[in-house]
Amino acid sequence: MIDAIGLLVGAILCLFRTRRTLLLENLALRQQLAALKRRHPRPRLAVLDKLFWVLARRFWFGWKQALIVVSPETVVRWHRSGFALYWRALSRARQVIGRKRISKEVRDLIFRIVAENPTWGAPRIHGELRMLGFDVSERTISRWMKRAPRDPEQAKRWLAFLRNHREAIATMDFFTVPTLRFSVLYGFFVISHDRRQILNFNVTKHPTSLWIVQQLREAFPFESSPRFLIFDRDGKYGAEVPAAVRPLKIRPVRTSFESPWQNGVAERWVMRRTAVVNQIRSLLLERGLTLPKGRRYVDEQLPRILEDAELRLSNSFRVLLAQLKIELEQLTSRIEQMDRVIQQTARENDACQRLTEIPGVGPVTATALIAAVGNGSTFRKGRDLAAWMGIVPRECSTGGKQKLLGISKRGNAYLRTLFVQGARSVVQQRHKQAPGLSSWLAQLLARAHQNVVIVALANKLVRMAWAVLCKNERYRAPDLAVST
Repeated sequence: MIDAIGLLVGAILCLFRTRRTLLLENLALRQQLAALKRRHPRPRLAVLDKLFWVLARRFWFGWKQALIVVSPETVVRWHRSGFALYWRALSRARQVIGRKRISKEVRDLIFRIVAENPTWGAPRIHGELRMLGFDVSERTISRWMKRAPRDPEQAKRWLAFLRNHREAIATMDFFTVPTLRFSVLYGFFVISHDRRQILNFNVTKHPTSLWIVQQLREAFPFESSPRFLIFDRDGKYGAEVPAAVRPLKIRPVRTSFESPWQNGVAERWVMRRTAVVNQIRSLLLERGLTLPKGRRYVDEQLPRILEDAELRLSNSFRVLLAQLKIELEQLTSRIEQMDRVIQQTARENDACQRLTEIPGVGPVTATALIAAVGNGSTFRKGRDLAAWMGIVPRECSTGGKQKLLGISKRGNAYLRTLFVQGARSVVQQRHKQAPGLSSWLAQLLARAHQNVVIVALANKLVRMAWAVLCKNERYRAPDLAVST
């Protein structure tokens, strides 16, 4: 501390001295430093000495020419070490939290089950481990399933894709740069795979999806865009980046598949829950016990069956039913939690709020549509969006005679299913709809089958959704029905 004060006082006194005196003094000090360095090649520096040179590097452009005791790379390493110490102190836990680490035996067993049964999920593996006597939570199992060794064939297929299409592939990604004030800058780059050429590079403090879209426009000017653009699942890209690159005739390719906004995840859980319910009903039917269709009857009568001793069910069968009951309850809890997430996402998005005003369009359909098409500007008109979903008639015309068959069923099957189911609910409750829509449905039902009317209404709902998204309008109910 005394040395630092002396250094500061000397710097202040130098302001009142002439330039010639300062030059002679610097020459004398440098000669003494050279003699000292010959005698002590590696002098030991204190923390304040290191801090002085880090600050000098920040505010003095010619700091490298004055270094004698240490090299410039050493000063840069001191700066990086200080940055690491700062963030390590912030992230250091005050106390040990969480469960204790599971044993290597259990981890190897989880990896073995995942390798031998690739279609099993965490609930199924959790039930198997419970039956074997291992008390491990389902969350822990799902976390270790992600670390299981992967199939090498998938990596080979991905490598073959990169080699076969490297002339038409570009990649974009972010990296972080620490600053002296312990903040973070985000570096963004786009690189071409064939020549490893940097197509665009920029730095920002607050990366957003719109900023990324602008960088891509600058990276691919004058129709020089590649065929494929590879990027990861970072949340900074959002839904705007994939929607913006499609008009440039670029196919976005993500490094790993994960359905946006959790719609596909919730859908798979619902299908799994239905399969568990059907499995319970089939097992009981083999023992002569019949349950009506529907999950509600299984939830009501399964606890009574497990407790009824007069049914003469074996202990192993009761254990199996109990495991299926636990899995059913876990799936129901997950679906309810995911529904709350989707509801919250829809409430916070203005486009979702406008879409849910359309009859037959709920939060799940609205979030899935926005995640897939963005603002709808990729399609020129509503019919193009309906054709992309496969809700338009398949045409088979020849000799000047037009012949329309059933719907094409091409494109996004998940969105098509959501809109058809939404249209089915509107048809079943048509008396509660607006007068114009109700009258139009009544006219169609008078001369066509109900399923045909449902598909026609689904086509109409898709076109309404495109108009609401692309034109940034609100839904207006039709006043009068139009005969078709």
